[in-house]
Amino acid sequence: MLIKTRGIVFKAKKYSETSVIVDVFTEEKGLRSYIVSGVRSKRPTVSAGLLQPDDPS
Repeated sequence: MLIKTRGIVFKAKKYSETSVIVDVFTEEKGLRSYIVSGVRSKRPTVSAGLLQPDDPS
C-alpha cells in the first residue's frame, strides 16, 4: 500500500555506495526510517538535495 504524505527529514546517513538511510517525520506515520537506494549514483532517481535535513534558521 502506498501512502502519499509530507515529511521533514531529520537525518540522512550514507549506507552503501549509492544508498542513504533517512529519518523522516511524516504527517500520517510519525517518525520513520527509510533506505533510499540510487541517490548517490551518477544518474539518481531522487535528488540528494531533497533528502538533506531541514535548516532551522
